[in-house]
Amino acid sequence: MRGNVQNGEEGAQLCYPVIHPATNKIEYVITIAGNRSLCLVEKHSELYAWVIEHFSVRITLEHSLLILRERARESEERSAA
Repeated sequence: MRGNVQNGEEGAQLCYPVIHPATNKIEYVITIAGNRSLCLVEKHSELYAWVIEHFSVRITLEHSLLILRERARESEERSAA
């Protein structure tokens, strides 16, 4: 897929959607980008998966905290009203 690049630019991107289990929606997309054509090679796919999984877990945890904070604030606002 050609992204937002200038003519003559080469590179590669690997994009991974982060689906949050509570919302079941794609909340974020992790992108690994390289500045050369074919720089993301299949023989390294296990390494890419390992790195992405670690980031995905952290992002999911952070998003869960954000949801909890928003719900707590909404609950406080309803209690104050």
